[in-house]
Amino acid sequence: MEALEQKPPALAEYQPGLVPDFMGPDFTVISGGGESTPHAGSLELVAPNESRLLGDVDDLARYRLGDGSYEPHAEVSVWQSKVTAVQEGAMPNAISNVEHLWFARPEGTGGRIMNLGRTAVETAMRGSMYYKSPETQARGDVEVEQARHQENTLRPGYAQIMISPRMTLKDATLEVAKAEGLAETDSIQVGWLDTKSDEQPKAVTNCLLAPDVPIQAWVKMFADEDNIFGKSITVEDPESALSVMKCFNELEVPVDKLPEGPLTILAEVVSYIEDPIARQKVTDHVGTFRKSDQQELKELATGPAKRWVKFDKSTEQSLRKGYANDEIRGFIDSLDGSWNDEDQETVERHKIVDNSSVGYLMTRELAEIVQKAEENLILTTTAVMVKNEKVIAQIEPEVVKIIRARETAVQQAQMANAQIHFYEINQHNINRTIASQKVRVGGGCNGENNAFGNSTQGETEVEMSWGVSLNSSSTRGRRDRRGLLKFKCQNGHPNTRDYGELIENCTTCGKRVKCK
Repeated sequence: MEALEQKPPALAEYQPGLVPDFMGPDFTVISGGGESTPHAGSLELVAPNESRLLGDVDDLARYRLGDGSYEPHAEVSVWQSKVTAVQEGAMPNAISNVEHLWFARPEGTGGRIMNLGRTAVETAMRGSMYYKSPETQARGDVEVEQARHQENTLRPGYAQIMISPRMTLKDATLEVAKAEGLAETDSIQVGWLDTKSDEQPKAVTNCLLAPDVPIQAWVKMFADEDNIFGKSITVEDPESALSVMKCFNELEVPVDKLPEGPLTILAEVVSYIEDPIARQKVTDHVGTFRKSDQQELKELATGPAKRWVKFDKSTEQSLRKGYANDEIRGFIDSLDGSWNDEDQETVERHKIVDNSSVGYLMTRELAEIVQKAEENLILTTTAVMVKNEKVIAQIEPEVVKIIRARETAVQQAQMANAQIHFYEINQHNINRTIASQKVRVGGGCNGENNAFGNSTQGETEVEMSWGVSLNSSSTRGRRDRRGLLKFKCQNGHPNTRDYGELIENCTTCGKRVKCK
């Protein structure tokens, strides 16, 4: 997708050039962030049965035109969403860049950040409604408040920072954190205003995901009077990621103090990490980010994102008609035998056989399954092409070669405008090959995707970093009277750690630490 520019929302929402209504609250919270009443004239934040997997599909449906095409600005917004999802889910060294229209208040500071007719607050409310557990809904409440703070106080020349550490055992169990994609990486977001161009000003958000930062490092960084924020900041509960998130309204600095955006923040926290192993890991992450060509990574994400948008359109069209169109039907057939038992049963229930021809009824239940599968396939393929070691380690070496060769053939076919039949055959071959590997992939807002595997597929590095096992009877570990978590290594030597502290090897013999 070349030279895409986001255009103002449709006239049905507000006329280009007019300042959105700044009077009154954006919504009225009814209870715990779970319900809200949009302000007058606003579109419904979330459809009654909407899921994160179908969020972009639903946005396309809202902006479908009478001739079957879609509003150009809606396509751009969905494409931008997909680029970010590909970067966060497949490219561990990528720094995403998201731009939305900014309408300044006629007087004073602040304004409205608009995307597809929603303010930043409404967008955050929509995102918080996707959270499934009370523990993660509490994070959603903070994200809503941060969006409101940003709209009220964002000003030219200054950047606002949001640090969202991965959840700790003080926040939730490991099962909850993994289910919501909040167990492995810390999110560092930097928001600022781009007012230099002659076009409508834009609110820009740059974000990176970083593993291995102990929560104590953020707490110590905040407490230091000489930190990058220029003041000491108190964290209410130093063992809780949620408490770190709540400090967002203290994190504003001049833009010129962040020459590398969120990477500047990650580099700053290194000196506050006491554990030498964790410090070296984060130092290595900073170096890898700096070596990566961010523009190249974004360009590499645009192709998969464009294909993903095309798939979203087919999903939307199939939902609207009530049956799978040719693309979706071929996709489902190409994965026959690859689905897990539960998804296979759902596929079979939707199957229609008519004169030996097989089709599928299209419901939101089936749409979620095919969207989750498509996400897994796109992210896995992209991860292999950018040499994502964590993903490649899950795949047989010969299969890695096959994926690279077939994906290269698909890309060449697209560039040469080859016949659609050739493209589909190669794409379906890639689908079957990837699905057979049952790869765990993903990250960021969309969380982990394990579309073709089971829910307890081995102990991962993230489980080791938490010091617990999903296969154990309790994922909270065992605590002594001081509140420390107790563990034993493979040789039986006792070890302890505090919440969020990273311990991989025994302090006595150096063997891997296991949950007691």
